[in-house]
Amino acid sequence: MLSSGVQWTPKMNTISMVAQSYFLPKLLHGKDQKSMLAMLTDIGVSFDEFQESFRRGTFVQRVQAERSLPLEELKDIPVKYRPTGPVLRSDVCAINMPQFNQVTNRIEVIFDGATPLTNDKPEIQ
Repeated sequence: MLSSGVQWTPKMNTISMVAQSYFLPKLLHGKDQKSMLAMLTDIGVSFDEFQESFRRGTFVQRVQAERSLPLEELKDIPVKYRPTGPVLRSDVCAINMPQFNQVTNRIEVIFDGATPLTNDKPEIQ
């Protein structure tokens, strides 16, 4: 959180990075993200056309899963240590992360590998 109460997000970094690739620092000095987006739009650059992973970042988690080892891996393990069934392995997976300031269980997501939860309430029509 910034001292002004604004929460810094990966999107803000990305907007600045894209703007810096098109404009001189002198032109960007003192500009906020809305101004930078307007400047980009004026020269025909649409921020929304960038991949979501670029605009918002990528969140990864280590996920453990049981699986059987392929024969190629098993033959490299000495017989006395060779597993006879499934083994526990870790994978690093990108997960679909909502806007992080809307995630209600942030600590559990970061430290315990929990699924992100939000306080989304269905719209009443």
